[in-house]
Amino acid sequence: QSIESNHTEELSPDLPVHLKQVRLTQRVSLKSIFLTAYLELIGGITNEKQVTVGVVSNGRSERLSEPLKAIGLFWNIIPFSCSIDGPDSDSRVKRVQQLLIDTDSFAGYPLPQILKDQQLNELFWATFNFITFPTSDSDALDTGLRLLGGKGHDKFHFPLTYIVSVDPSSEKTQLRIEYDKAYFDHEQIRALTRNYVDLLHRIPTQ
Repeated sequence: QSIESNHTEELSPDLPVHLKQVRLTQRVSLKSIFLTAYLELIGGITNEKQVTVGVVSNGRSERLSEPLKAIGLFWNIIPFSCSIDGPDSDSRVKRVQQLLIDTDSFAGYPLPQILKDQQLNELFWATFNFITFPTSDSDALDTGLRLLGGKGHDKFHFPLTYIVSVDPSSEKTQLRIEYDKAYFDHEQIRALTRNYVDLLHRIPTQ
């Protein structure tokens, strides 16, 4: 019997409105906002100020003009380490934004090779995946087809994985959590979800 499970939750409509204000006023990406809150969440669990998590890289950079038409994408998980010390959440978001830019050039550095080069068996136990598929105006042709629903499944061997999916057209946001029941039970995951959403709401808009 599998000891792994998952929890899915649609985030309240007022949260995307708040996060859009944060994104526009601070000039940061949604990915950096969600990742900042995740780092704070993990730091709260470990009681550490320097937090390292694994961030999924799929090659579909927000800077690509046609991300859905990119081929030869390389799926990888790269270590992301950031200090969450200090009282200012806004400065943390900007710090995370800059670190995402700095680490982008290492997106193709395979995790097994990183572990081998560092002579380590483990660099992190929690991972984060941000998914959004922006489309260009050339894709706006109405074909009559409608996506009625979808399900995703991320199966890693880490105890905790947060997957944030954002529909750029509707700004509908879904949070999916894959977790190992050897480390967390369902009530703990629900509590972590509430804490995560609260951390997102507390990020200042300016």
